[in-house]
Amino acid sequence: MALSVSVTLLSGQLAVLPATTDTKIRDLKLQAQRALQTGIRSLVHPERKVLLDESTVGESGLQEGDVLTAVARHVLVWSSPAGSAFAVSRSDGFVFTWGLSMYGGDSSAVKDQLWHVKHVCVGDAASAAVREDGTVITWGDDSEGGDSSKVSHDLHDIRDVRASHSAFAALRNDGEVITWGAGNFGGLCLLPRDQIRNVKHVESSYAAFAAIRDDGSVVAWGDERSGGDCSKCKRQLVDIVRISSTSAAFAAVTCRGQVVTWGDRMMGADSSAVADRLQHVQSVEGSTGAFAALRKDGTVVTWGAAAYGGDSRKVQEQLHDIRLLRGSMRAFAALRQDGSVITWGDAAFGGSSDSIQHMLSDVHPALCYAVCFYGTGIAGWPVVEPSNPNPLSLHLALLHAKFRKQTGSRAVSCRTSQKFSESEPD
Repeated sequence: MALSVSVTLLSGQLAVLPATTDTKIRDLKLQAQRALQTGIRSLVHPERKVLLDESTVGESGLQEGDVLTAVARHVLVWSSPAGSAFAVSRSDGFVFTWGLSMYGGDSSAVKDQLWHVKHVCVGDAASAAVREDGTVITWGDDSEGGDSSKVSHDLHDIRDVRASHSAFAALRNDGEVITWGAGNFGGLCLLPRDQIRNVKHVESSYAAFAAIRDDGSVVAWGDERSGGDCSKCKRQLVDIVRISSTSAAFAAVTCRGQVVTWGDRMMGADSSAVADRLQHVQSVEGSTGAFAALRKDGTVVTWGAAAYGGDSRKVQEQLHDIRLLRGSMRAFAALRQDGSVITWGDAAFGGSSDSIQHMLSDVHPALCYAVCFYGTGIAGWPVVEPSNPNPLSLHLALLHAKFRKQTGSRAVSCRTSQKFSESEPD
């Protein structure tokens, strides 16, 4: 049945769009983007519920004359793990890139396809962009994931993509995982196909992937030294709700707040020294070689290589009332309820914030999310509007540029792709 639906921005700009009860919300959103000439992150029903992209107009209960509110999409910036390549998505969903071409900074071969992009996964030598229609565009080194032609027929209805150093894993809306890239980095999954179906989340390390299935179980593949084999702790991997990673280990959180680790013992897989404290955990964050766990009482437990932030004893008395944790290559930052920030780990990698402590007050969680790091310093900062600059983000940008100029070094981080924006994390 044909009907018309109106979409409005908070500015008052409005577009009246033709639709049928079978029209996908995703397609309606694309129509609205073209008509309003702005990027749209989501559409909100008159009853204040966010409409799902894959649902239809009929399934969403829309009727003739309904007015939907459009939530505009912010400019987004993604960086490679070592900061050697960057990708920016404009508000209209068009992506452009820069940086070293050997690390995915040159997307000229696919630039005509980089429209209506909602997410970019920037790897170490290649990148993958997920478009609004669920298709995936790849570029960069062919042997390290830049060529996805062999699995292109399976890359549809994609909702998320993760990268190891030289491979990618895409999660479809139906719960199936598609892999490509270097086989020894997880690009070739040798598990039975039924084990990588009914998946709800995928995480990556340097050379392996781990996936949480709908039933709360976990499967892993790739290099065993990077956590690609979880068979030894299979019995403990039940009712898993979250997975985090270092470069060579994984940490899974159960629904009861317990933590299960596997992979390289030297890079965070050995949590035996703090096992009695790993109770009532709500989240875990990883650096390259250590983990930090946030407990429900607001305290923090760390383990792994001390050189990577695994030793927090110097700031332990300050690690209370914590609401958010973030990791860099060799350091961690914790945001407290009062808006202050505590850091520890390698000073050269963000572990010491003494020089800007006077600016680290009343920090918003979204900013803490955006201020992340990579192997040679700060990887990015919130997108800054020239008319309304954020002093902290500008200061961090200067520190970043200065550090890069001084070191000129490159190191591989466990971070597969960092995203920065002015909005809350997805």
